[in-house]
Amino acid sequence: MWMPGSNFYFLHIFAFSAEGLEVTRNFFTSLNDNHQANVYFWESTGQSLGAYRNWYEKNPVQGVADCTVLAAGGTASPVSGKWQSVSCSYEFGYICESAMVQCISN
Repeated sequence: MWMPGSNFYFLHIFAFSAEGLEVTRNFFTSLNDNHQANVYFWESTGQSLGAYRNWYEKNPVQGVADCTVLAAGGTASPVSGKWQSVSCSYEFGYICESAMVQCISN
């Protein structure tokens, strides 16, 4: 899945259910405000957040919540697939950025 305004491709974190597509667990993105409070940028590219926003309501949270996860929650949850600011000390998987790779099927 490609998110406008970023160079991230999210793979293997979604599941299909009878209700549709859902995020199955939380993953860190490189989006953070570690260098300046409330100024978010993509650590992987050094680029500012830009115009695109995908925050869940009441996010980002000010204070110790400097990192961002792509949140799980299931299709019944409004948080699923949204960004949530969290403490960087939490232990979640992470999403890496890489060049696109062309897959060739035989």
